[in-house]
Amino acid sequence: MVTELLATSTTTASSITDTDWAEFAAELRPTKTFHGLGDGVVREGARLIRKGDADYETARQVWNAMHQRYPLAIVEAAGAADVVATVNFAREHDLPITPRCGGHSIPGLSTVDDGIILDLSRMRAIQIDPVRKTARVEGGALLGELDHESQAFGLATVGGQISNTGVAGLTLNGGWGWLARRFGYTVDNLISAQVVTADGRLLNASKDENPDLFWGLRGGGGNFGVVTLFEFQLFEVGPLVYGGQISWPIEKAIDLLKFYREWGPRQVEELTTEVIAWHTEEEDGSLSDQAVISMSLCFSGDPKDLDDALAELLAFSPDDMVVEAEWLPYAVLQTQYDEFLRHGFNTYYKYGVLDDLSDEFLETAFNGWLTKKSNHTFMTLGYWGGAMSRAGDDVPFPRNKEPWRAVTEIRWEEAHERDENVQWAHDYWSSIEGYFSTKNQYLNFTGDLGEDLVRDAYGRSVYERLREVKRTYDPQNLFRMNQNIVP
Repeated sequence: MVTELLATSTTTASSITDTDWAEFAAELRPTKTFHGLGDGVVREGARLIRKGDADYETARQVWNAMHQRYPLAIVEAAGAADVVATVNFAREHDLPITPRCGGHSIPGLSTVDDGIILDLSRMRAIQIDPVRKTARVEGGALLGELDHESQAFGLATVGGQISNTGVAGLTLNGGWGWLARRFGYTVDNLISAQVVTADGRLLNASKDENPDLFWGLRGGGGNFGVVTLFEFQLFEVGPLVYGGQISWPIEKAIDLLKFYREWGPRQVEELTTEVIAWHTEEEDGSLSDQAVISMSLCFSGDPKDLDDALAELLAFSPDDMVVEAEWLPYAVLQTQYDEFLRHGFNTYYKYGVLDDLSDEFLETAFNGWLTKKSNHTFMTLGYWGGAMSRAGDDVPFPRNKEPWRAVTEIRWEEAHERDENVQWAHDYWSSIEGYFSTKNQYLNFTGDLGEDLVRDAYGRSVYERLREVKRTYDPQNLFRMNQNIVP
């Protein structure tokens, strides 16, 4: 059902007149100058960008170039009132609408054909309370901005690995990052939210206020409304952590993976690691012809405990080891993949979870990866565990009981390379999916859509409870450009 929505239009541009757009545009906040502050302070107001406008081609693009879609309009909201106006307009005209923050959605859920992109990127205010150790974050903020503000006070919350990822999309589908083994998923640390629902109301959601909506937000994606403000719990972190990569020749891959199988479960929770098979970049930005196998890591504990935490790892094949890890600011570590995973590449993900790692799986997964069509494609294997595996509060987010996760990110540069890379992805995954424990999915890491996938990800009982929340707050499924929960 959702796949069909992404592939076809639910309306046509001709159904929306110039008069309709003009009346709608008049509801949006204009640019204003506030006087009495020196030469005046200008705050950018909302913008309405339509097909044919000079900025349209730039404004419609998202991180994953695989998804080239053509909205009727992009609304750059400047505040919650603009969000309300846009949601009301979309509902009244039966237009598909999709919120966009960082635009990193792997299956292209940040864009839409013949509908409205509600761009929150002008709503990026962040307020840190260093006494309560909390952050109030507008819905368009990026992770790097949250890290920058919170690290000024030696604080951080759990958040991704790419600094230009949107806080909203990461949070609403779970949120994994370098601190997750210590503090759980991003969604575990969400205290409250303000949400514009399908009927145009602005609601507070917390454990005490609209608790059913708050429950649904913590893992239910964008199904229930547009979040204009998040409140997060912060923790004392850094400002220095030990991070980066330790690499070996690709010929060491199987041996390293087998070592990791035994060592990973013994990691302290202050240490998060993943093994990556990849082609790293040269100084000029080109890819190396020679693949390597790396341990990517972040240690956020007491410096005096670092040697003990890494002792076994550093004893693995030290003569072949290249160490590119150091003590560095946490906010800098959060940017280490920004250029490598930059905007404009075509990207497709496959994801699975495992109880354990057999020799057969490791050899099949690695040797299969070697047959990739693009050297931009890489595979990661990580041990999650720690706080991520603990049940915590009752949330719909499909928390993995299985401690191991495998991700293959299939990436290519040119549009004409799509078919061969996607076909390779499906062939490769069919060779290893029999090893996975369940159909559990971390929905931020899947490139696929469909009601069956979503139901399997949550499990039937949680999915049915999510449907009840959906019927309460969005019975007509206005917010359907997502990993959709059908009312």
